[in-house]
Amino acid sequence: MMLDYRKQLVCLAETMATARGLSEARIANLAGCDGNFFARLRTGGGCRVDTFNRVTEFFSSNWPMNVRWPEEIIVRPMAGKAA
Repeated sequence: MMLDYRKQLVCLAETMATARGLSEARIANLAGCDGNFFARLRTGGGCRVDTFNRVTEFFSSNWPMNVRWPEEIIVRPMAGKAA
């Protein structure tokens, strides 16, 4: 089952925030977004495709080694993937 892209990004943010002990606002800032990015997605706001790709790449490149990537929610981008 394919989930809405907003739920995919929020799941990644929640998982990383918990694993790293950071707020989702801080994770958004590290990913190059404003601090309200994930809160906005939760309330039905959207983002552009290039933003989705950039944030997903951020998560993939900075994912904690001791935490399983949620493959059932979102496929992990391949490292060094050409744009």
